[in-house]
Amino acid sequence: MATVSIWRSKWFTICCIVSGKLLATSSAPSPSTIDLAQPAEHFNYTLTDLKLTCGEICVYDDYLDRARCDNKGLLRVPNANGCENARVLELHDNNIQQLNRNSTQGYGKVQTLDLAHNSVSVVEVGTFDNTPHLRNLLLSDNNLKEIQVGSFTETKFIERLYLEHNKLEEIREHVFSNLTKAMTIYFDNNQIRILRNVALMDCCDYEDFV
Repeated sequence: MATVSIWRSKWFTICCIVSGKLLATSSAPSPSTIDLAQPAEHFNYTLTDLKLTCGEICVYDDYLDRARCDNKGLLRVPNANGCENARVLELHDNNIQQLNRNSTQGYGKVQTLDLAHNSVSVVEVGTFDNTPHLRNLLLSDNNLKEIQVGSFTETKFIERLYLEHNKLEEIREHVFSNLTKAMTIYFDNNQIRILRNVALMDCCDYEDFV
């Protein structure tokens, strides 16, 4: 039986994440002129129209198997080529609006997926089917209004799910029913008015809800 704890925490840190700002313009240089070693604040372009892969866009740490794709002005998750072995995928502080099954294709080894501080309003059913080893999912500070039943069908090992600072109004029945591992869910700062009695019953006990 899992346990859900609701923390009134304004800030959290995972994998030494450091937020920054990207100064984007409407013009973008050719991929050959992009110096990805420079800090995000030195960029003056947007990658939204460039069809680059994760290996080209992101800074990859072979020791930690971590792909840093934060602060790149991305509208979508990049193709996994070059980051197939990533266990940590950092996509926070971009402009990603929608997630679907194709978004996670090729990222089968990812254990921590950080999508905080984007504009995600839609997470289609099946989005995380390609990431069966996912343990930490950060979706805080987005525009989510609902979580569809079936969103976590293949992610049975999630330990921490961050949903703070969204626009959630209701937790539907059986949304988390397949999650069997002990987990913590963070719901802080949402607009939840309806909590179905059985929404958490199958997977979780919870002590507080805000």
